[in-house]
Amino acid sequence: MKKKLYLVFVCAFLLFNLVACKNKEETAGNYLYFINNEGTGLITIPYEYKGDSAYDRVGELLEALSEDVVDVDYHNPISDGIEVTSYELNDGALTLHFNEEYETLTDTNEALLRAAVVKTVIQVEGIDNVSFYIGNYPLLDSHDTAVGAMTDDSFLYDYGKAQSQSESKVLTLYYATEDGNNLKALTQTAHYSATIPLEQVVLNCLMQTPEKEGVMSAIPEGTKVLSVVINEGICYVTLDTGILNLPEGESRDVAIYSLVNSLCELDTVSKVQIIVNSESDASLLGNDMVSGTYSANYDLVVE
Repeated sequence: MKKKLYLVFVCAFLLFNLVACKNKEETAGNYLYFINNEGTGLITIPYEYKGDSAYDRVGELLEALSEDVVDVDYHNPISDGIEVTSYELNDGALTLHFNEEYETLTDTNEALLRAAVVKTVIQVEGIDNVSFYIGNYPLLDSHDTAVGAMTDDSFLYDYGKAQSQSESKVLTLYYATEDGNNLKALTQTAHYSATIPLEQVVLNCLMQTPEKEGVMSAIPEGTKVLSVVINEGICYVTLDTGILNLPEGESRDVAIYSLVNSLCELDTVSKVQIIVNSESDASLLGNDMVSGTYSANYDLVVE
C-alpha cells in the first residue's frame, strides 16, 4: 500500500531493518514462509539459496515449501496431496501449475497457501509476479474471476515484523445492547503485538466483556476463532460451533453484524465471510444460520 507520507515510510523501513539486521546478515534477506499451526498467519524461516539461476531457485523453494515439517509452531504450506506439477518463468512472470487437489482447500487455507508461496518465490531476483493455475486453467476467486498475477503487495501483512514491535489502534467496535436486540458502537484503543493481524485484534476485543455499562459481547461465551485471513478486501473468519449457541433472546443478526460491522470499520475490509466449522460433530452444523458473506449493515445500531 502506498504511504501518504514519504518520511513516515522511510522511518518505518529503517526501524524494521535495524530490528531485523541479524537475520538479514545471516540469510541475505531470503525467507521461507510457513503457515503457523493456529492457521491464522505465516511464520518466516531464514533460507539460503543453493542454485544460481532464478528458475533453479524457484524449484528449490517450492521443494522446501512441500517438505513435511515437524514443528510445534508451523507447518509447510504445500501439503495434503497438493502439488506443483510444473512451472514456467518468462520475462519475470512466474506461472505455477497445481494439481486438482488444490480445489479441495478451504477458503482460509487457500489464502494462506497462496500468500506463503507468492511471498516466498517473489523474493527471487528476476521474478516480478506470480500466477496460479489449476492444471491448465487460471485460479479463480469467489466471483469466478481470474485471480491473475500477484506480487508481495497482493497480501496485507508483513509477516516478518519483529515480534518485539507493538502497535496501538483506535477501534470502533459494535456490542449488543442488554436486551440482545440491537447494537451500540463504542470506540476504544487497543494495544497489541505487531505480529497479530488487526482483524484478529478486533475479534479478540469483541469477545471480551466491555467496560461500558448497558452493552455486552454479542459473541456467545466460549466461541473459538479458528482462523482469520484477509484476501482482496474480504475477511474470512472461521469460527467453531460456539457461535451458534446464542443466549436466549439474542438476535442472530446482532451476533453476525457485531462481527461484520466491527471488521468493516477497518480500511482493509470491505466484506466478511463467516465460516462455521466443527471437526468433532458435523451434526451441529445442521442449525447453522450464521455462515455467509456479509457487508456492513447499520440498521440494528442505536445511539
